Amino acid sequence: MKNRVEGHSHLYKDNETGVITNSSSSERDRYRLAKKQALSHVEHKAELDELRDDINEIKDLLKQMLNR
Repeated sequence: MKNRVEGHSHLYKDNETGVITNSSSSERDRYRLAKKQALSHVEHKAELDELRDDINEIKDLLKQMLNR
């Protein structure tokens, strides 16, 4: 049996499993988009961090070459 979550007309909680389901497709789509954007942000941050490390390595190599 499922009961509505208090204060959220589109959310239902299964009493046996405790799983909360969303009956609103627009809310579900908005959640999926937000999750996708968050994952994309994390991936971009990792790429930027890697590029920063590469640039620092190149700088160090150039400094070594200049000091010879």
